[in-house]
Amino acid sequence: MLVLLLITKENHNFEDHQYFEKNKFLAGVDEVGRGALAGPVVGACALLAPCEKKKAIATFSELSNLGLTDSKKLSHKKRLRIFTDLELVIAGVRPKKLILPRVKDYGRLKIVVCEVTHTSIDKINILNASLMAMGSAFKCLWDGVGSGRLLIDGQQKINLEHQLVQEIPLIKGDARSLLIALASVAAKEYRDLLMVKYAHKYPHHGFEQHAGYPTARHKMALDKFGVLPIHRKTFKGVKELC
Repeated sequence: MLVLLLITKENHNFEDHQYFEKNKFLAGVDEVGRGALAGPVVGACALLAPCEKKKAIATFSELSNLGLTDSKKLSHKKRLRIFTDLELVIAGVRPKKLILPRVKDYGRLKIVVCEVTHTSIDKINILNASLMAMGSAFKCLWDGVGSGRLLIDGQQKINLEHQLVQEIPLIKGDARSLLIALASVAAKEYRDLLMVKYAHKYPHHGFEQHAGYPTARHKMALDKFGVLPIHRKTFKGVKELC
């Protein structure tokens, strides 16, 4: 499992207001890559550390101006613009850290991206791998932060089983919470870049176009060129060819 740490400028949210409590953290998590046939599932967490409410509101306000929503509804160009506006830098795909050059005093907002490999997915199944990716990203940021709330995209809790963390699943959370949306954008941009790297290594499979998802081109490549080491061997469409 690869952990990628981004430390951002400082940012803010709108529906997240109802979940924010003074001097408690508020975090949002999401995952990308659950339906793909190849590559990792990537989870991300955006966490606003405990701060005064006026600083949190300023952060939510700034984020709301970025047009954040479900990352699948945003173009690559728009996602990159969000990264630029937040002064986030992706320095290649494999670096452990993405570091913001300067931090504004809005209360600390940090982002972590965690990767759970195709091998782990085959061992523990995609649901558990997705929860692991999101949970690992959160735990990277939460250690020592204290008590607060974790907003989770979807219907399911991560089940951290810790009394300091209140887990709140939100259906369509990436359209309802700016923190979840920001996590979604970070996870997708990271995973898409990773799949482009794989496209250079395996040029016949077209990963730069479909990112490992079961498109017609991907299925044709599987039939013609076979299963690669990064394919998920337990997934329908792949296991039949193994």
